[in-house]
Amino acid sequence: MRAEGVVPRRVRIRMRFESETAVANLAERGEARFTHTVREVLDPFRFRVDGGDYRSSEHRVEVVARPEIASLRIDASYPPHTGKAVESFEGGVGEISIAAGTRLKLAGVATKPLARASLRITGAEIAAEILPGGSFRAALAPGKSGSLEIALEDTEGIASRSPATILIRIVPDADPFVRFETPETSGMVTPIAKVPTVTRIRDDYGVEAAGIAWTARREGEEKQGREKLAIAAKGAEAEVDHDWEIGPLEFAPGTRLNVVAEATDNDAVSGPKTGKSSGVDLRVVSAEEFMEEMIRRQQHERREWERSLAEEKAARDALYGNLPSIRTADPLPEEIAQALVEGGRLQRDLVRRADAVARSLASILKEMENNRVGEAEDIGRLADRVIQPIDALVREGFPGLAEGFDRVRGGATAQARGDGGAALSDGIEKVIAAMEAILANMVKLEDFSEIVKRLRAILDLQDEAAQAARKAYERDLEGIFKE
Repeated sequence: MRAEGVVPRRVRIRMRFESETAVANLAERGEARFTHTVREVLDPFRFRVDGGDYRSSEHRVEVVARPEIASLRIDASYPPHTGKAVESFEGGVGEISIAAGTRLKLAGVATKPLARASLRITGAEIAAEILPGGSFRAALAPGKSGSLEIALEDTEGIASRSPATILIRIVPDADPFVRFETPETSGMVTPIAKVPTVTRIRDDYGVEAAGIAWTARREGEEKQGREKLAIAAKGAEAEVDHDWEIGPLEFAPGTRLNVVAEATDNDAVSGPKTGKSSGVDLRVVSAEEFMEEMIRRQQHERREWERSLAEEKAARDALYGNLPSIRTADPLPEEIAQALVEGGRLQRDLVRRADAVARSLASILKEMENNRVGEAEDIGRLADRVIQPIDALVREGFPGLAEGFDRVRGGATAQARGDGGAALSDGIEKVIAAMEAILANMVKLEDFSEIVKRLRAILDLQDEAAQAARKAYERDLEGIFKE
């Protein structure tokens, strides 16, 4: 207030609230001005001012509520390439994550009629449309992450205490993730090989295209190329099995290849992005060098099989040496019981070892077929004579012997143990016979591989020698497959 005439030394304000009365001195601000601040007024009140011989009339202060958001709904319309339906956010929205290019529609209701509502994000301001009943709506397409502030002003010119804030997080469409494998290739290929490949692709929204890219280096020279992969469905995930034929590319032995898979997404907002897999290194070798490696691997597996066969024969001999005590001793001597435990343990270990040999030989034969270093029919016949019998031992032969050792050790009487020992003896003889037959066919497989190696070396010569080599190959095969 401002005083005129004789300025009083003191001016007081008397305030009458609903539940109490308060008196305070006004502060003099100079030039006959006096002020007083009432902080955080929550309820209406009355007041009068007096100073010197002046006394004001009583005034009433009404408390007017600020406009606030009573409810808010945000509908996110994602870009078409995402394939996502409209997503709605309601209630106490504090943060939303959306794809780049998403359009937002806001529909809100305030606690009182509005004169205006404004939205501000990353420096840009948008005026909302005001509707009857305190409603408002607006649309925007945020270009980057930021805080969206919504400020309101009612019809009496009173603004909201502070803007409502929502964090908008723009999630960029990442590059496709690509994984590339050559599952049936050990690292070396012949110039006419078929290279089976598996490409697995994962993207945020959709894969548009994929392919194989290769770089070939030999004697200081380099060339590159690409081959398109067929995608069955352009979804967010794809798995493509593809046989890469390298024959038409005419890679000479000594060429080193680095192969990757690439995938391009369908991002229609920021533009398509391409992801690449880790590279797979391959070495192009002659058929003779390839077969030398295959023979070396076959010989390694054959030696493993010979070791297993020797251990199985030792288990048989130990069983025969213990049979008299097994048939008569009661209780079973501890050293014999322990020998039976060891026998059962060996059979379970042979399951694992035999399965590893079978899988390795299957891989070798598949590589030979893919690299076209032998007739597929001949390779298949040898696989039937080696891999299938090993699988039968893994499924039934060795597990059956393991159970037999356990039965003998756990027999309730000497008679029961004796009967079990006799049956176990028959079973182990049959398994050993099967293992010896498999070993013989492993040797034939090595012989076959040697024949193929020689044939491939001769086939590089003139036609007359090649024809003679073909006839010799067929004669040698007849000897291998002859029962």
